[in-house]
Amino acid sequence: MQKPIDMKTVLALAEQQKRHNLTMKSLRDLRPQSLKLSIRDFSMNNEPANKLPSTVTEDDVLTWIEAKVDQLHAETRVLVDDYWRRLKAEQKNHAASEKARIGVRVRRREASLSFSIEWFRMAMIRENGRIKPIARYLKKGSGYHYPLARLLQGEPEWEADWVAELETEFADIRKQIALLGKIRDAVQSYRKATRSGFNSPITEDFD
Repeated sequence: MQKPIDMKTVLALAEQQKRHNLTMKSLRDLRPQSLKLSIRDFSMNNEPANKLPSTVTEDDVLTWIEAKVDQLHAETRVLVDDYWRRLKAEQKNHAASEKARIGVRVRRREASLSFSIEWFRMAMIRENGRIKPIARYLKKGSGYHYPLARLLQGEPEWEADWVAELETEFADIRKQIALLGKIRDAVQSYRKATRSGFNSPITEDFD
């Protein structure tokens, strides 16, 4: 009984076929029972995983960046909407002292093809004898994360768990947006340089 032929042998046979211009019939005759890979399978297994266009233009990259930003924005909207849905349902199960006060919103920045994710604290104020709600937006700082200790100060535990979980995802999204912005700026600077000449100094720092 013949031993099954392995991939290394198949590749050797294929190379031999190429060198000596063997027909597929002669190749099959070498191992009539054990050669299980068809030419179609062999070709598929050796195709590159990702077929890239032969030429990628600046416009292609910018279009890809815009699509990625739109995708991230849509994903963020789903997370934000789900937070408000859960918050509204859970508030009914707690006394006034245990109600949540933290809200979140997504703000689109059309001019820069970007968006921000912002937490705020809800409060009530009296104005002209009436009580009305207000939102006090919280400072994030220079990083991608909001400082949770300050954000969740005085908040009920059930809400804090949700906010901490979401903020981990939001921080990752903020980082992706920032990196996409750097790529966009670099491509635009490259385009400008190719049109005006590379002798002009480029002052942007993309590190």
